[in-house]
Amino acid sequence: MHPEILSLSLFMFVTSCSPGPNNIVASHSGFNHGIKKTIPLMLGVIFGFTTMITIVNFGLINLFKLYPIIQKTLIFTGTVFLIYLAYKISFSKTSTEERSLNPVTFIETFMYQFLNPKGVIVAIISVSTYVETGNNFLNYSLWVIGVDYIILCTQSPDYFLPTSACILQDRLGLGQAVGAIDVNQGCSGFIYSLGLAKGLIESNQAKNVLVLTAETYSKFIHPKDKSVRTLFGDAASCALISAVNDNKVKYISEPVYGTDGSMYDSLIVPDGGMKNPYNNSSYDEYEDKSSNIRSSSNLYMDGNNIFLFTLSKVPKLYSEVLEKESLTKDDIDIFILHQANKFMLDSLQKKLDIPDEKMHRSYQNFGNTVSSTIPIGLKIEMENMQSKEIKCAMLLGFGVGLSWAGLVVRF
Repeated sequence: MHPEILSLSLFMFVTSCSPGPNNIVASHSGFNHGIKKTIPLMLGVIFGFTTMITIVNFGLINLFKLYPIIQKTLIFTGTVFLIYLAYKISFSKTSTEERSLNPVTFIETFMYQFLNPKGVIVAIISVSTYVETGNNFLNYSLWVIGVDYIILCTQSPDYFLPTSACILQDRLGLGQAVGAIDVNQGCSGFIYSLGLAKGLIESNQAKNVLVLTAETYSKFIHPKDKSVRTLFGDAASCALISAVNDNKVKYISEPVYGTDGSMYDSLIVPDGGMKNPYNNSSYDEYEDKSSNIRSSSNLYMDGNNIFLFTLSKVPKLYSEVLEKESLTKDDIDIFILHQANKFMLDSLQKKLDIPDEKMHRSYQNFGNTVSSTIPIGLKIEMENMQSKEIKCAMLLGFGVGLSWAGLVVRF
């Protein structure tokens, strides 16, 4: 069992068995009315507390932080009600007389959970301890239960083997009936991964595909190589791609792919693979014509070749994606291109004639995070979706391989 699930289970067991008003009232009702007539009371506790912990998770805990008086008022009111219950039980009639009265109802115990001091405190502790900031319990639970495939896009895995996605399956506490693969693709990797996820879902091989990107290019970069040192950043992203019962809308369009392996050495880490294993000279430093220092174990980029490649392939990719989806430029609300660098994006924006308000830019905050640039941009634009009225986004990736890919996402 996953450690966090085991910890949560033990926490739930201890708190449910410890003395509290629910246990006292349930014991009193069971003694006087029997188990059958006490079942509604117990169901009221179960559904009431579940509802309360859900509400706490979905924002009430933040309300408590902003206005502590609300939490204190609830606890005070619950304490007064608890004293009243204790009085009623202490001075209740004899067992024979009590049995003739009606037991506590489902609605009464359901509503009481929101006034139960112990329950409120346990709910807050549960959410604070076991739910990560920015997540919610319901989504997290469905995510752990429902994911049946993991795609990890990375060019900086933990090991040559095993597959990092397999390690993630265990660390995430997912079941063993889960597919897991690594995709060794760079700047266009997120688009490739979305295409794979789309294929898995539409062929009924999976229903919920977890697409992750993770890059630590900084480990490949020599600190004295100014040609790449100021460009790249490390980052990771996660997206859950799920099947929907809606045949009218293609939320993820058919991708357009492209590859030109003849230019593979324009963006490369020369040593470390099976063709050129690390050797005594792998870490020997040399200086190029621009006074950049690196070794064969470091990242090398031919900036001029990459720039010419980009200006040649991306405009065609842009047109093919529009044509494939029977769209025009005006149908796209936001363009999220791979965040290579400012000069590259300025050139592409001018060549594609994209208005400033439709051109996403986030390189200035994160750098070129390779396969993570597009999902980071997508996340940022989704947060602004309502204010910008975004319903259709074009995603274009291009770079290492050399490769390129594009598609349209609808909301």
